[in-house]
Amino acid sequence: MLCSVYGFLMTAPTAGLDPDRAAAITALRTAVGGRMFPNILDEGCALPALTYQRIGETTEENLDGAPDGLYDIHIQIDVWAMTRSQCDSLALSLRDSLVGYTNASMGTNVWVNALWRDDAVDDYEEARKQYRTISDFHVIYNESDS
Repeated sequence: MLCSVYGFLMTAPTAGLDPDRAAAITALRTAVGGRMFPNILDEGCALPALTYQRIGETTEENLDGAPDGLYDIHIQIDVWAMTRSQCDSLALSLRDSLVGYTNASMGTNVWVNALWRDDAVDDYEEARKQYRTISDFHVIYNESDS
């Protein structure tokens, strides 16, 4: 699923998306230039940039105790920038890119049933002199073999 989110934000075509979502994704891509990394931001990395990680994931079970094919993943995506205003702007683009993207495909074999943002927190990394917005998202999705 994390690869699907990365692909959706960084490389997937925006044709067919609603114009506001497509504009938000384009703004995000233009600003970060492909700098979206798993887990950590390397020291000295050009900014702005994004990092992402899985916070948790559960599988829904049917009454027999078997997986019913639905997954609930909790992911964190951090926006890193040199100024608070740039960080705020990109966090807004990130939110507008993802929130409400439901009942749609997100990459190969991934169908998003619901996607929402739980929380967003502003931070400042004093040692790095960098601004960060930490956004937590929940995605309910299923996967298919076809």
